[in-house]
Amino acid sequence: FIAKCRLSYPVILNSEVLSDEEVKLSWNYDSLFPDTLEIERKKEDGDFERIKTIDSNKEEYTDDDLKPNTRYTYRLKLEDGETIYSNEEKIRTDQSEVEIDSVQTNCNSITLDISTDKNYGNKKLNFNVHIKNKKTGNEDTFKFKDKKVDKKGKITLELYPIKQNSTYDVKVKFKRSGKDDYSEWSEKEEAKTLLCVGSSDKEESSYLTGQESSTDSYNTDYQEELEGKDKTNTTTTTAEDNIKESTKEDSNSKGFLSKNKYKILGLIFLILVIWIARRFWRVGKRS
Repeated sequence: FIAKCRLSYPVILNSEVLSDEEVKLSWNYDSLFPDTLEIERKKEDGDFERIKTIDSNKEEYTDDDLKPNTRYTYRLKLEDGETIYSNEEKIRTDQSEVEIDSVQTNCNSITLDISTDKNYGNKKLNFNVHIKNKKTGNEDTFKFKDKKVDKKGKITLELYPIKQNSTYDVKVKFKRSGKDDYSEWSEKEEAKTLLCVGSSDKEESSYLTGQESSTDSYNTDYQEELEGKDKTNTTTTTAEDNIKESTKEDSNSKGFLSKNKYKILGLIFLILVIWIARRFWRVGKRS
């Protein structure tokens, strides 16, 4: 007859918070005969509840059904004619964090590069992206389900369709697929969509590249430039006309002299003959 003998009580040696939803427990318990251990957990100041029954030869367990930023207490329970409890281990899960690393925009879409904790690497997550039009106040939420992040917990999401030529505040939150609680919202980032090529929307014509454009100023300057050219052209034309008119008058004068030169010479000769004749008449009268 071999008496069943417990060499030690179960003792939780370590707890490791893996993420905002996971914690890993490890313990030590030696026994000559197989026993089962019950893992109990309580949330904040609530009551202990059994969450798992496990073979006593196991020495660790990962609890992945937790809420972010919450205090939990664990203990092991052994039933062998009497109830024996291990020490209690208290932990607090991490606060879920998500960041928008960068924002790229097109005329009708917004692309976000998003980072979560690396502990979520290669896992499927659900994302909610909230946008608010800063001009109109209109709000919308884009939901992405079962999106697998890369090994570093990063992912790229595209929001489409988005109103062109508008400025938005954008924020994001996430949760693991199959879980109930989302993380906190990320910090807001600004996204400014572009004006689509060929758009006829007059109200949006002051935007070309997502930034306030100088189109109106350019058109005004161009119009003034054209008017300036018109004024210069008018001045130039007037001057040219004056020159042409003067040239025409000179030309007419030369034409008149050329055509009437013999008459003029004859008139001059006649005047000269009359003057000489009068001189001789006066001299003869005196003598």
